[in-house]
Amino acid sequence: MEEHGGKVSRGIQKMLKTFWYLRNIKKSKKELEKIQWRLLKKTLDYAYNNTEFYKNKFDRANISPDDIKNPEDMLRIPVTTKEEIQKCYDEMIAKGYDKNKLVKMTTSGSTGKPTILYFDKISHFYLMKVFKYRSKVFNGLKFSDRIVNIREELTEDNERANRRLFNRITGLTYLTTRESIEVVSKKLLKIKPTVIYSRPSDLMEIVKYIKKECIKPFKLKMILSSSELLTENERHVIEYFFRCKIYDIYGNAELKEIAWQCHENQGYHINVDAVFVEFVKDGRHAKEHEDADLVVTSLCTRSMPLIRYANEDRGVYTNRLCACGCEFSLIEKITGRKADYFHLKNGESVAPHVTIKIIRYPLEGKISQFQAIQKSKDRFTIKLVPTEKYEKKSEEKMVAGLRKLLGGNVSIKIELVRNIPKERSGKYRIVKGEVRNFN
Repeated sequence: MEEHGGKVSRGIQKMLKTFWYLRNIKKSKKELEKIQWRLLKKTLDYAYNNTEFYKNKFDRANISPDDIKNPEDMLRIPVTTKEEIQKCYDEMIAKGYDKNKLVKMTTSGSTGKPTILYFDKISHFYLMKVFKYRSKVFNGLKFSDRIVNIREELTEDNERANRRLFNRITGLTYLTTRESIEVVSKKLLKIKPTVIYSRPSDLMEIVKYIKKECIKPFKLKMILSSSELLTENERHVIEYFFRCKIYDIYGNAELKEIAWQCHENQGYHINVDAVFVEFVKDGRHAKEHEDADLVVTSLCTRSMPLIRYANEDRGVYTNRLCACGCEFSLIEKITGRKADYFHLKNGESVAPHVTIKIIRYPLEGKISQFQAIQKSKDRFTIKLVPTEKYEKKSEEKMVAGLRKLLGGNVSIKIELVRNIPKERSGKYRIVKGEVRNFN
């Protein structure tokens, strides 16, 4: 189905394509692979013929879209980096689009300089409404559910969003973390939503506040988390407290929702009709269960195509199908951001989720929050927010585990603090690498 042009009015065509996207979730893996490949080929042709940036990138690599015959050929196309987007976004905007009439969005800049992106209204609708709605309905969302989205936006931006007719009809309310957790928690208790959408760290703060005030938690149908790495401990605490499942969503500002968890929790379902995800290690496509860089191509953005975007995240894929019945390809797990890997003297790298396990297990119930920071290849700082159950013996066990993981001669400094501040982006980084030489 073509997105633009033709005899059908744009409004009807938009509606038909929406239904097409919604039906894809029930299609077989074989059907989905055909759809994805067709969309990918169409995207490559479009980007090459309509953007100065990708025309030059393909030409410099001495390839054309016609040279891409199979997934392995995608490796011949140089990746698009965050730095290139920041520097060349004017060249990346497709012919026929006026930048001033596009939807402008900015990344959080959690690892440095924020990145500006531009979306046409039709693509923006599919990315922000259709794909997000599809995954949530699959997990049991109903039109009658009252949803609260807790985000970083300014209070006045949230108030403006809350006045929109669509949000009032659908029961969607936005709250901001720029207000205190006490204020946010009290508003939640007043609204009594059935669904909460928030970052894991904010959810943990809400749980902490409600427990402290001895308030009976309201009943939730589901919780949706995104923007930060969801640890198994956070999942356990949040699900136990609210007595409902938490569904993690993997995505970013550049590509929106890339993959999502279902009730089986066997991995993240990739939106295969919205993105083409490659797992790349040492210049080749990674093997199953192998930790690798994620390289993502958007299949539905028109105004500013993104081809083989190296989004600086890492993950593991699996060929198995999920027991839920949806045959979208699976990301087995998101292992973290490249910037948050620890890089050791022996040349090895440690994924954030491994570091988290080593610290969390000996200190279970004895700390409310922690952060691990690598200052250099042999210097690490571990910040801990202790509870009344904190004990030196557990700390020593944790340090011993870290030495076994990181090397016996490294310096590990323990800091007991009252709280751990978030980054300027509003995100909380559990593991923070300051060594920038990822191999």
